[in-house]
Amino acid sequence: MVIKTDKFTRLYALIGVLFGVLFPLFSWFFDAVMHNHTFSYKTIITLHVQNPLHYVIDTAPLFLGLFAAYAGYRQDVINRLNKKLELRVDERGKELSKIAGEFKEIESEKVSIESGFSRANTDLARFSQIIAHDLKAPLVAINNLSEWIEDEMKESLNSETKAQFKLLRTRVYRMNTLLESINEYFAVSSINSKTTEVNLIALLQEVFEKVKIPEASLKLTSAVEVVKLNKRHFTKVFYELMENAILHNSNAEKRIAIDIQRKEDMLICQVQDNGIGIDARYTKDAFTLLKTLESRDKRDSAGVGLAIVKRIIELNSAEIKLKSKPLQGSVFTIKWPLQKRY
Repeated sequence: MVIKTDKFTRLYALIGVLFGVLFPLFSWFFDAVMHNHTFSYKTIITLHVQNPLHYVIDTAPLFLGLFAAYAGYRQDVINRLNKKLELRVDERGKELSKIAGEFKEIESEKVSIESGFSRANTDLARFSQIIAHDLKAPLVAINNLSEWIEDEMKESLNSETKAQFKLLRTRVYRMNTLLESINEYFAVSSINSKTTEVNLIALLQEVFEKVKIPEASLKLTSAVEVVKLNKRHFTKVFYELMENAILHNSNAEKRIAIDIQRKEDMLICQVQDNGIGIDARYTKDAFTLLKTLESRDKRDSAGVGLAIVKRIIELNSAEIKLKSKPLQGSVFTIKWPLQKRY
């Protein structure tokens, strides 16, 4: 980038130099005329020998002129630097303005996408409700019809036919459960997201009372008592994890251990069980919708519970990790963000 020197600065330096050179010559000429001497080099030497003050008088303007020239040069440099700085500031201003415009566009797109996702989730939840309702009616009819036929023909039915009727009703029940689970999965996003104060120990004990069976036990340790979070989401997550720990456990004593700690503005929860466990290669599949790692004939599961957990975790900007080994149980670690004042 080339910037021209300011014309006033150049003029100022030129005047300084001319003043420094011409003033001594004028002074020497004036002295020669006043003393009736011819203006010559010899005359100048004589005047200076007779009056040494002439050295100071004659050379001072020269130094002043040189100083003025130097000051002009420095001013010129400063002016050029100021102009460069102004140009750079102007360029950066334009760049920032452009970035701000792009950021506004991105924000607008983000709002539009989020709005689209919200509408899609709402439509999907409504669709799942409609489908579940429309499909459940014929399932109920099939179940009732099979019971009526079996009751009317019980005298003529052999054991194999009766077993087939029982299998039919089992499949109907499983289909009905699957429809309800899918409907629940898509309805999660519509659950009220308001946060409330929660007593963790009391809440988790209450959840365990809903899922427990005589063989199940809960060991609960918590360094945190009251926090503020989405109670319905938090309750659903631990309900599904406790139910999963009991369902996938073939031991006579089904143990569940929950430990809760707080690290800054994050709630760290560990849910450990002594269940059948799974191979580490399949830990990610455990959270996949409708994915079961065992045959449904062997263990009655819709494959939706942990998918609901994962969906709620994502909705709350939380994290969940699973560590497990076959026949050595599973450990779910959850990092749940809290509001700063809690």
